[in-house]
Amino acid sequence: MQNSDIQSDVEKYEWNRWVPRKVNIFGWRMNLDRLPTRSALSKRNITLASLSCPLCGERDETVEHIFGSCYISSVIWHMVSRWLSIPPIYAFSISDLLRIHEHINWPKPMKKMVHAIILTTCWSLWKLRNDVVFSGIRVDISRLWADIKATSFLWIKNRAKMHTLDWSNWCNFNIL
Repeated sequence: MQNSDIQSDVEKYEWNRWVPRKVNIFGWRMNLDRLPTRSALSKRNITLASLSCPLCGERDETVEHIFGSCYISSVIWHMVSRWLSIPPIYAFSISDLLRIHEHINWPKPMKKMVHAIILTTCWSLWKLRNDVVFSGIRVDISRLWADIKATSFLWIKNRAKMHTLDWSNWCNFNIL
């Protein structure tokens, strides 16, 4: 298999040590479309009351929808792009989303930071989805946004050993 000419997204997934291993595994599974979304479960003959997205209720829940076209994720990606001062994030595919950092003209450590923030955002969206499905939590975009900022700050500060990184600069993304 290693010598075959077939290129797949499996080979292209980029691991990031600035996020926990479980988040990298989650990102890898997301890239492979192997998350247990309602559509994926339905394809495995698991009967569900509804296939609609638990966050917005507008379309069937797929990986592409949750992280790309869902209203909630669209609002969050807009907030992320404004916070990072990068062009608006439009994810037409999961691989587009996971490669945003490659198209930013910043130093390599900053690209790695953006990649970690993208992975953290996807992780937080999935956690919110699970809270809605399993605990009946209501969608709160401001709480989700606060969680993304705090989690990414803690992971990057500690895992990248950026001990001089402080919260006020992080909140304004005054890193460059």
